[in-house]
Amino acid sequence: MKQLLGVLAGVALFIAPALAQDSAFRLYLSEQGVVGNTPLGGITPDQANPEIIDPAGGTHRLFVWGQVLGAETPQKYISVGYNAVTTKGAQVTGASTWNYTNILTRWSVAMGGQLGGGTLRNVRLAGYGPGFFGVADNQGPGNFDLQYDPATKSTVIGWIDVQGVGEIFLQVGDIGIIRTNIFGNPNVTWDDVYLGFGDENAGLMGNSFDMGSPIAEATIVVPEPAGLLLLGLAGLAIRRR
Repeated sequence: MKQLLGVLAGVALFIAPALAQDSAFRLYLSEQGVVGNTPLGGITPDQANPEIIDPAGGTHRLFVWGQVLGAETPQKYISVGYNAVTTKGAQVTGASTWNYTNILTRWSVAMGGQLGGGTLRNVRLAGYGPGFFGVADNQGPGNFDLQYDPATKSTVIGWIDVQGVGEIFLQVGDIGIIRTNIFGNPNVTWDDVYLGFGDENAGLMGNSFDMGSPIAEATIVVPEPAGLLLLGLAGLAIRRR
């Protein structure tokens, strides 16, 4: 924690004035992703808030992605902090981040947050300084970042496990989401931040600490009785084949 605070204190000295920028960051959930140092291998995450239909009440893994938006390039996000909170009967029961390494390393500080009361809070990821590449808008020299999807400019940075019926919301974490506009340039700024899809007008910024939007980033629902009947008939048809 002391290391992280030292990094962020140094960054704060270089915060640029709030200027209109052709850039933004989206933090979102997807059922597609990988763990550890595994390359994506062609996986492209869906660009929509997941809706999971669960008649059995199981555990579902949702991958956390960071997406770099806008034509301004190059872009590099050197701090990504987030929370995952729930409503109704949904709960976050497990979570992980990882520090992807391939030639360079993604984060200089990687803290996976605290689970409690069905929520995940205070995930703190920072990649400030030489040799740490954070979340960027390209794969860098030699395409070294193999957990970056060029089709969506998205990078997988972790996962959460969720159970129960309800909604999952992401929030900007307590260290914020910080971008430097040029690799190696210490000047950074707070950009617009979107959480999931559909909240682009929520007015969130990289320094909207512990704030989220009113739109759930994922939902878990139980089908209506008629839907359960259709699911059962479909399963029966498959078994007969």
